[in-house]
Amino acid sequence: VVELRASRCRLDGERIEYMPDYDAIGWWTSERDRAQWTLVLDRPGKYRVEWEYSVSPEAAGNAWMIEIGGKEVLSGTVASTGSWETFKTETLGTVDLPAADNHVVVRSKGAVKGALVDLRVVRFVPVEE
Repeated sequence: VVELRASRCRLDGERIEYMPDYDAIGWWTSERDRAQWTLVLDRPGKYRVEWEYSVSPEAAGNAWMIEIGGKEVLSGTVASTGSWETFKTETLGTVDLPAADNHVVVRSKGAVKGALVDLRVVRFVPVEE
C-alpha cells in the first residue's frame, strides 16, 4: 500500500493549506487549488484508490478529479461525512499505473461551493489479478 499523506504534498492555489491540527489539507475553496505528489512505482500494476477525507453537509456535492501523468483517471462528487471533524475512508475506483515516477494531482472539477474537502491521505492499494 502506498500512502500519499497530506503532510507530504505540494500545494498550489489561492487559499489551500496544510492544517497540522487535523493532519489534513483544507481551505480548498477555488478550482485553482490543487494538491500534488510524486508516486514512485518500481513495477506496473492495478491499484484501488481510496482517500481519507471529511466534508460538512453544506459543502457536499462538489466535483473532484484525480489526474495522473496529466490525464484525468478518476472523478466524482464529494459526499458528506457528517462534519469537517468526521473523517471517513472512501474507495474512489481503480487505476492501472506504470513503473515510473507518477505525477498525481487532486483538484476540483469546476467551481467550488464552500470548500471541496479536507483530505488526509490518498491510498493506492495493489489489486491482485
